[in-house]
Amino acid sequence: MSACRCVTCLSSILSNVSHPEFGLRTELDGGWERARGDCMSLAEQIETLLSELFAQGSLDEEQFSQLQMLQDESNEGFLAEIITLYLEDTEGKLRSLREMLATQNVDHTELESIFHQLKGSSSSVGASEVAKLCVECRDLSLTKGPVEVAAAVDHIFQTFEELKTRLQQLLQLQSQLAAQS
Repeated sequence: MSACRCVTCLSSILSNVSHPEFGLRTELDGGWERARGDCMSLAEQIETLLSELFAQGSLDEEQFSQLQMLQDESNEGFLAEIITLYLEDTEGKLRSLREMLATQNVDHTELESIFHQLKGSSSSVGASEVAKLCVECRDLSLTKGPVEVAAAVDHIFQTFEELKTRLQQLLQLQSQLAAQS
């Protein structure tokens, strides 16, 4: 890969900001990443973001790729619509789980049903880490009390929030890319 030669990157290099090819030490935290982000094309940023999500196990590459293939010229907003619906639905279900676990009388049938729904919707969009945690939490709910299950739901919620942020970044980049076309 050749070094970027745009003004932002060159001034960052001259400011002694870390550069992977030149091995300069970092004095401005994250300066190179910000400068490099300015230089990357939107398509490269999308590819990088997805690669990170796949490598982390947050998204299943095969399942997400299948969703991407369903989008065509006749339905250009398909993927954004599916992701948005997933994010809204999952957030609501996680809130319901938290509320349910805060009560003294937990309906285990309803609890199991919500975990099953979350696992299914997460699997269908490729949110493999959230799906895995839902299975673990459902299993935990069969043997542990509401306090332990609530802690596990908090972990699902945290994992989901991180994924949500990244998926919203993806949608924003894709929207910007579409606007350029």
